[in-house]
Amino acid sequence: MSTLQQEIQLEKARRELERRYSKERESLYEFLKTYWKLEKKEELDENWHLQAICEKLEQVYKGEVKRLIINIPPRSLKTELVSKAFPVRCLGHNNGIKFMEIGYSSELAQKNS
Repeated sequence: MSTLQQEIQLEKARRELERRYSKERESLYEFLKTYWKLEKKEELDENWHLQAICEKLEQVYKGEVKRLIINIPPRSLKTELVSKAFPVRCLGHNNGIKFMEIGYSSELAQKNS
């Protein structure tokens, strides 16, 4: 296979991936559903609170919200969304962005980052 044919195939594959994952690039909530399926090997139990958090986190990423506190009960997917999925998506859009992970213990902060 020639170099030109390889480049053409790579371009076709890139365009197919962009088409297939266009919703995930535009919406943190759509990204979360795909992330959950790939990471946890199961469907995400969708709920309104996840959509609300995703909307606020998107505003944080865009710089529209400077401070955000999320107070919800344990086991509500806060860590998975805020500390894992959100940074991954942000780094996919801007690989120069930086995150600081803070927790009650250094082990927890390292595990989540």
